[in-house]
Amino acid sequence: MARNFQGPTSSRFAGGCLAGLLAGFTVATSLAFADSPDEILAKRGLKASGWVYVLDAETPFSTEMAEAKGIFQQLKQAQDRLDEQLDHQAMIDELTAQSNALKADLADGKQLAAKPNLNQQFGGYGQNAFVPQGRFATGAGFGQNAFTPQFQNNQNMQLTAQLAQGEQTLSQMNDEIGRLRRLGLAPEESLKLQAESKKHLDKLRTMTLDLRKSADAISEQYKGLRNEPAVTQAIAALGQTSKAKPKLGPSKTFQADLKTLEKMERTLATGGVRVAKSSKATRKHKSRSTATSKKSTPRKSATP
Repeated sequence: MARNFQGPTSSRFAGGCLAGLLAGFTVATSLAFADSPDEILAKRGLKASGWVYVLDAETPFSTEMAEAKGIFQQLKQAQDRLDEQLDHQAMIDELTAQSNALKADLADGKQLAAKPNLNQQFGGYGQNAFVPQGRFATGAGFGQNAFTPQFQNNQNMQLTAQLAQGEQTLSQMNDEIGRLRRLGLAPEESLKLQAESKKHLDKLRTMTLDLRKSADAISEQYKGLRNEPAVTQAIAALGQTSKAKPKLGPSKTFQADLKTLEKMERTLATGGVRVAKSSKATRKHKSRSTATSKKSTPRKSATP
């Protein structure tokens, strides 16, 4: 007759086996459905770029930044061209003023050269010649031999040479004024360039405002992800199975774009991309032309 082994001991054994099977099934199920490190990061909008995990939001930001940089360059080229025109006009104005002053000096010199000398007015040369009195009586060039024919000839030759040099300088000034005017834009071209510059400026202002919002949002996301244990653990787990050490972004491209955005914002805050170079170029030109003008301007001789 078969024996019945059922009892408290066999029941406990069967229960223990069932619990073990259930526990194993639970562990297997949890392992089967657990997220991998890459999946944990992907759920947070992170993807691998080399060994740096960056936010997906960087991609549209980078695209918009590329467009903004193109507009910024177009704006710079337009305003540089306008600045060049301002340089040319400043030089033209300065040269015109110097040219007018030189013309006046030349006119005075020509009138002076056309006048008869003092000895012709006061009785000729020799013992009866006109001799200045007072503090110039014994000064340089005066005295008994003051207004001799040789003195008058020297004075006339000096004045003639100064007038010739002044005329040469005036011609050079006029040539330079003409050259600068030929380099200038026609009025309609200048107006068109100004309109393009304003259009680029307005569009860039709008774009930088939107880009700043996106940049701040992305930076805040990275800040939050650095403080999230699941992200830190996932990146650490990836580092255990690779030679390179992965890290959380931002990417170098994003960091470079941030610097470019800051540069754009600073530039736009001053009203454009103009570089203060006009005054330097004008001062250099002014100094050179002024020196030439002073050198070549006829000086009035002692003869009235």
